[in-house]
Amino acid sequence: MDLRRRASDWRWPHRVADWVFLKWCWGYGIYTYRIVATIALVIFGFGALYHVAAGPATIRNYYVTSGPDALPDIQTAEADPQTEFSPWYFSIITFTTIGYGDYAPRGWLRWFAGVEGLMGLLLMAVFTVSFARKFIR
Repeated sequence: MDLRRRASDWRWPHRVADWVFLKWCWGYGIYTYRIVATIALVIFGFGALYHVAAGPATIRNYYVTSGPDALPDIQTAEADPQTEFSPWYFSIITFTTIGYGDYAPRGWLRWFAGVEGLMGLLLMAVFTVSFARKFIR
């Protein structure tokens, strides 16, 4: 009876996290393609968020060479032809935690960029373990 009660106990946050991460995403280290699909989903999902939320109040572009947002030492430099914001580039750079420094999130978008960076660290580690497990077998 105790085992039946424990099996029927839902505890939804734990069960949902277990299903999403261990069973679907990682597949217990067997399904490497699921991790790659999850990585692509995270990058495109956050890229879509950045595409919708990007603006002068949420993204700082350090290549702006003129106007009120320009840095004092860059105002005399030549204009970069690639000055418009690319949300997909920013999402990939944030996910892989490279952070070149050409864009910086502002305000509430910093939290989302931080979450994406942490997800990138976690998913890249899981991918490495899963990929190594394929070669060990």
